[in-house]
Amino acid sequence: MRADHPVPGHAGIITVPRTILHLIDTGGPGGAETIFAELVTRLGPAEWRSVPVVPKDDWLASTLRERGSDPMVLPSRRSFDLSYLRALRSIVTRHDVDLVQTHLLSTSVYGTLATWFRGIPVVSTFHGVPDIPAGGLLIPVKRAILRERRNHVVFVSRSLRDRLGWGSRSRGHPPQVIPNGIDCGVFRMEGSSALRRELGLGGDALLLGALGNLRPSKRYDVLLEAFALVRDRVSSAHLAIAGQPKDPLFQELLQRRLALGLEDSVHFLGFRSDVPEFLRGLDLFVLSSGDEGFSLATVQAMATGLPIVATRCGGPEEIVEHGAHGVLVEVEDPPSLARGILDVLSMPDRGKGMGRAARERAVDRFSVEAMIRQYEALYRRSLGLPEKGRVGCAGS
Repeated sequence: MRADHPVPGHAGIITVPRTILHLIDTGGPGGAETIFAELVTRLGPAEWRSVPVVPKDDWLASTLRERGSDPMVLPSRRSFDLSYLRALRSIVTRHDVDLVQTHLLSTSVYGTLATWFRGIPVVSTFHGVPDIPAGGLLIPVKRAILRERRNHVVFVSRSLRDRLGWGSRSRGHPPQVIPNGIDCGVFRMEGSSALRRELGLGGDALLLGALGNLRPSKRYDVLLEAFALVRDRVSSAHLAIAGQPKDPLFQELLQRRLALGLEDSVHFLGFRSDVPEFLRGLDLFVLSSGDEGFSLATVQAMATGLPIVATRCGGPEEIVEHGAHGVLVEVEDPPSLARGILDVLSMPDRGKGMGRAARERAVDRFSVEAMIRQYEALYRRSLGLPEKGRVGCAGS
């Protein structure tokens, strides 16, 4: 490992940047991949040198290149891939790695095994309940590997830590909770008419929006059922859903939209690279998920100044204060979700107040700067380095 060296004739020392190997199971787009990219590209370069390794050349690799980073593409083709493990060990040696930062389960196990006899600490971040499945013959073994004494396990919310059964008593270090952060400067409270023009909507339309790849946990089926109830009461309401489609679920949602008579009012937009612009075109953000470890999209909507209607699905309860920044409703309950939406739509002034309060909370508690400071503090503790001042949340 590197060391700091005294400089003759100088009061200080030369700090040699520590090298962090970043690993992840997936290539995105998605929340975990977004946080991966933020850590790789935002850690202080005077103190840290990032070496990113991604499983395929897709969204995440392209995003890293756009931000000036050059990721290595290293696919893993089997449930336990010895060639992948050997390649990681070679990277660790070649780049003189000081610490490994992993996301999701497989690379957390591989990262630990690749550094097993080297005393290199591993920080493993988990973003959702599916990250550590309950079933499977090897899951207890993988959990045991993650509890190795030099490992630090990070969860993006307290509820996720508790639901995955990772209590404070373990063979290794106590689990950490570091909420995901966003670049609040990118998300502004200035409305935009571009999305309405794209959808051919008039100025009197009320535009609700949801953001997230089309997968079962997002429960867009519940959202469609709830929106049908909203539409019965508010004929000017429209719903825009932005997220990467995937069959057969996408086809099922299209059929459900048709059965509910919502073809003209529910708009599936597919993957959007212009998330800030998409959010600026909305009047209200809706999260219908049945399970969320955190919900980066909810924080992005809050930073845009949107009132929130979200299900009590884990992470949102630690992000949104019911009645202050929006409305929290029960999961898998279309009537409850519809009532929450109608409550906000029926009181526009209250909704605007919620949006302003949501923006303040996002900037204060969930900025990317606050997240980076907390990770850097954890890295220093893992490496036995001195702290750099107190870690807190970013201000406005």
